[in-house]
Amino acid sequence: MIGKINLAFLFSIVFIFKLSAQSIDLSALNSDIETGTDAGTGLTIEPLEGVANKCEDYVLDIGKEVGENTKSNGTKYYIGIGESAILAPTGHKNYITSRQNAYEQAMLFAKSAILEEMKSTVSRNVKLTLAQGKFVQDESLQEEINKEVGQNAVADTRDSSSAYNKAMELLNRKLDKELEKTEPTPAPKTLEEAEKKAEEVIDTALGQSFSDFIESVSASNLYGIRRLYVFESAPPGKQGRICVATIHSPNTQAIANAIYAQDANLFPQGKPNPNYKKMIPNPKTQEGMFELLSTFGVDVIRDEEGNFVLVSYAQSGVTGKGPVAMKVAKEKAKTRAEGNIATFIAEAATSKKKMQETESYEQAADESEYYKGGGAFKKDIKSESKSIVISGMKKGRDWGLKHPVTKQAVVGTWVTLSSATMTSSMDREKNMNSTRPSKGSSSAPKKPSKSSKVDYGKVKKGYSGSSRKPDDDDF
Repeated sequence: MIGKINLAFLFSIVFIFKLSAQSIDLSALNSDIETGTDAGTGLTIEPLEGVANKCEDYVLDIGKEVGENTKSNGTKYYIGIGESAILAPTGHKNYITSRQNAYEQAMLFAKSAILEEMKSTVSRNVKLTLAQGKFVQDESLQEEINKEVGQNAVADTRDSSSAYNKAMELLNRKLDKELEKTEPTPAPKTLEEAEKKAEEVIDTALGQSFSDFIESVSASNLYGIRRLYVFESAPPGKQGRICVATIHSPNTQAIANAIYAQDANLFPQGKPNPNYKKMIPNPKTQEGMFELLSTFGVDVIRDEEGNFVLVSYAQSGVTGKGPVAMKVAKEKAKTRAEGNIATFIAEAATSKKKMQETESYEQAADESEYYKGGGAFKKDIKSESKSIVISGMKKGRDWGLKHPVTKQAVVGTWVTLSSATMTSSMDREKNMNSTRPSKGSSSAPKKPSKSSKVDYGKVKKGYSGSSRKPDDDDF
């Protein structure tokens, strides 16, 4: 048997030597920059598509860093990156809505990165098991013995040594009785048979298992996070993607605090911007429509006097035909734009993720090998903004176009909010709720009312028009 083991050991050494002669030290690869091919091995490193993030590229191209940055005056600000797939296939009836949803999901991933960098509670459980052979144990017999031994040991009223001796004697008798039921193993007749029996008993299994479980939880209040840049791609026949770069600074935080407190005096003051009127894309031009198509979320701009202005953009697909369907789509876009401002002002966000990787390897007595590996990952991100009083949200211009790829109808709008609109709205609300004159205080005669019935079935021609242009004296 010893000789056979030595031969097997020698064969293993030869096999490993041959295998190592064919293996490649990846750390020693010296790739040619132009061809991407290593001269020694002939291997080529092929870049993987879909890993690069256009928003991250944008941030780096403008000389910034993903994470904390510092202005020339020493003020620090933070840039975050998020990305999400457009789940609906290009051209699906829900594709336009899925684009908007993808932006919101990308924002959640960007906020999750902020949460995880600020503070995370992380736990990890790593387990490794290395084993050879199997432990044979009859669990039902063991349970029966323990039960019977325990009962008799407790019932014994003599000293502790007597109870111990009695319990051990009962255990030995029980084991002898069970042993009599088994057939004795016949002795091997040859050396080969002995070796085979040894392999069956000792080398039943040689294996290793590994488990790695990580869980991370982050939670915080977030506010003053605006979008910096958005990029959208819709390749033909594939899922599209949207990425977003976000920014948080003392100014954006101060703006959120001012709106939350309903105090226009808390708004920060910036440098005057003579190009203010050109900051919002013009939906009447091709360039403006293309820009609006990929513009989502809250932006912050400055007007001619240096006042900061929030601009919240949103879109919606048109489901159905006719003016009612168009009206619903526009209202959905406006509502989402208002929701974006609420999230900018105050939100409570949590990020929870857990990951598990497992693998196992077994080698049977006949030297056959078995490998199993798997993994699991889950991430939950939640953002919640409770009821917030917001004064001064001013609706911008509605716009609509056909998507350049799918030709589906897209409508959108924007909502603005500034210290000026907030102050004006609060004053107007105060005026509206002031004391009104009592009923019957006017002596003007009442005009008789007339009613008419219209038969819409007789109307054959269409009509379009607009209201009169008011003069300044009308209000």
